Amino acid sequence: MVAVPNDIEVKEKAPVIIDEQSSNEPTTIEIPGHSMAKKPAIALIFGPGLNRTAGYSAFLKALKRHNISAQMVSGSGMGAIIAAYYASGETPQKIEWLFFKFFNETRGKKPYSRSWQKSLEEVFLKGFKNTQIQDLKIPLVIPVFQKNPPMIKNFSQGSVFELLKAQFNFSFKGKEQFISPLEKQVFNGVWMRSLGAEIVIGVDALGKNLLLENEDAFVRDHLTKVSKIIKKDKKYLDLFFTLPFSDMPLDSDKKLPESLQKTGEYGVWAANIIKSKRDLRKNHEDED
Repeated sequence: MVAVPNDIEVKEKAPVIIDEQSSNEPTTIEIPGHSMAKKPAIALIFGPGLNRTAGYSAFLKALKRHNISAQMVSGSGMGAIIAAYYASGETPQKIEWLFFKFFNETRGKKPYSRSWQKSLEEVFLKGFKNTQIQDLKIPLVIPVFQKNPPMIKNFSQGSVFELLKAQFNFSFKGKEQFISPLEKQVFNGVWMRSLGAEIVIGVDALGKNLLLENEDAFVRDHLTKVSKIIKKDKKYLDLFFTLPFSDMPLDSDKKLPESLQKTGEYGVWAANIIKSKRDLRKNHEDED
């Protein structure tokens, strides 16, 4: 059973966790099949990055080959889609295949445009139309920005489809109650730790080089704001990895094969870092 979500109020400094059930004890998620006595619980948080998020498939392949798995996941923007597929038990190979299909359907389309979002929904989201977060194989948290009262809200229950759609709405134009959290928060490390994660890992596909094949003022401004938020959020993570995708435009699939290869190699290095962190944490717990 997955815990009912609480809220994070957005502050200029660190996010403050508001626990409506108890002011003393954080809400925790029951992790199916996981014994805290065996290995520390790992949370993976996937950041946004438009087409570069295809690299998460190569990163996850490397982790899987080295027997690294997450006990809970989260993500924002395109990273929320990756988290949802991971939580559903889908393979990295299937995720990669979906990206190739998405690239074929969005070639020439402006990111976040109606036609782009229609393709996004058709390729990635429609399979989740009748899926609830609490029905997935491992705990998933999807953050959104709530209209009233205005704050980040982290969902560990609810419609996967609707919460993923909200990741690509950037203003309250109509009856929307939730929009993208990206310009307020990207990596919800504090929240994941409150749910029981002992090692919180952020994985970034956006990077510092905000290269666009087709320059667009809105996309540029949005991604610049997100990049600044990432810098603030990093301090609340135990580990932070940035995929080596800086040579690939965010709105293109040029240089995709070589970027996937580099990410696979990078993933092997990352897997060893995670293993070391996990073993160190476990040894400390054993000593206690």
